[in-house]
Amino acid sequence: MSDGIPPVIILGSGGHALVIWELLELCGQYSVLGFTDPLSPPGTAKRLGALSKPILGPDSIIDEQLRKTPELKLIVGIGPENFRVRQKLVSLVESLGPDHIATCVHPSAVVSRSAQIGLGTAVMAGAVINPCAVVGRHSVINTGATVDHECRIGNEVFVQPGAHLAGNVVIEDGATVGIGAAVRENLRVGRNAMVGGGAFVTRDVPENSVVVGVPARFLRHRFS
Repeated sequence: MSDGIPPVIILGSGGHALVIWELLELCGQYSVLGFTDPLSPPGTAKRLGALSKPILGPDSIIDEQLRKTPELKLIVGIGPENFRVRQKLVSLVESLGPDHIATCVHPSAVVSRSAQIGLGTAVMAGAVINPCAVVGRHSVINTGATVDHECRIGNEVFVQPGAHLAGNVVIEDGATVGIGAAVRENLRVGRNAMVGGGAFVTRDVPENSVVVGVPARFLRHRFS
């Protein structure tokens, strides 16, 4: 690619993909080629203000794109509401190896120099990640969310807008912490669990559980 900026394709074309697109543009590390979407005709334009990018086709076009552009990067633009689809796309990206995974941090995010951010992860506007926190692969620290000192965030985790994690919290793979929720220090949210929007977590959350309310209480299992 010209100027040494690698091209990137966003997998998905919905609302979360638009946020990822703007994030990539602001980071200035990548040149966005377009999106994949199995349900929209190739060439359909997605717009971001004055910018326009095409839907390139279904996910199956990735092999062809890689043959044409070996330096191609990919990032998943599917939100937690389509969790199973997102899992499949993450598996696709992972199968291609680390050289093809894009990672991006918004210029307004505050990330400690001692924090670690995994490949494929997106850190959105106004997010704060404090000292010695670790965020895994293909996770999202969304708008205005905070991750305090020494937290351990797994792979494919969503910390949604305005959510707050106190120190030494562990969020296991596939879990989601909803909009405006908070998790008290030294707690664990289990694998594939979901903390509902606005909840306050005061005890460990078992895997595959949905908890809601203040204080957060078990509602149901997330997946049967």
